[in-house]
Amino acid sequence: MKYKNKFRLKNFLALDVRWKLKRLSKKIGINLYPSYFHFFGLKSIYNKIIFNLIFYEKVFKKKKFLYNNLIKISKNKTYKTNFIFSPPSSGSNYVRNFFSSYFELRYKIGNGIPKFDNYSDNRWMYSDSPIIRGDLFNNIILEEYQKKNEWKFYDEEKFYRERIGISRYPLQGLDLFKLSATKPLILIRKPYSWLISVYLNKYKTNSFYKNFTSDKSPNIRLIKDSSIQYQKFLKFWNNY
Repeated sequence: MKYKNKFRLKNFLALDVRWKLKRLSKKIGINLYPSYFHFFGLKSIYNKIIFNLIFYEKVFKKKKFLYNNLIKISKNKTYKTNFIFSPPSSGSNYVRNFFSSYFELRYKIGNGIPKFDNYSDNRWMYSDSPIIRGDLFNNIILEEYQKKNEWKFYDEEKFYRERIGISRYPLQGLDLFKLSATKPLILIRKPYSWLISVYLNKYKTNSFYKNFTSDKSPNIRLIKDSSIQYQKFLKFWNNY
């Protein structure tokens, strides 16, 4: 009898907040989970409480998933982690899509053609990918979908052996991995074509640099700043 009660309690705790309230409603005879939600007037106050209970339950589940995912991707193994380091506009997006497309074909989980998600942040999506992010900030993505079977297409050991990190280091942080624990591949682009790409991209998106540009002359400050960043990247890896 004691075991049976313990089993029932365990099942009850595993339910989401909606079914918990509905089960309790049957026990006490009071309708804790409304059959109709009011968003105005006094009744809306209780509805907001229910909304918060459901909302934060989902938040905590997402938090747990993201945190566990951080532990999974940054877990130290006996071999070094593959990492591609490149300045912005050097082809890292192409490489990321190349490996993700190949991953779908290799494990037969898609046709290698990405799906365009124009409802969130206009990005290309794959069924799965070997690409990992090297810093904490860029790994906390609320839109990240949660896989039901983490190791469905490959075992854990193979994941750690084949994972590929992409980073701007030293221009951006690499705080989930020690550089000495990575196996770096440096991706660079011819300086002239790189500078044109960076110039056009920053000029379109960065309002700061538009203040230093006229219709008759190029933005010298933007060219100098970009060139300095490129030199820093080359100098760092040359010394490394």
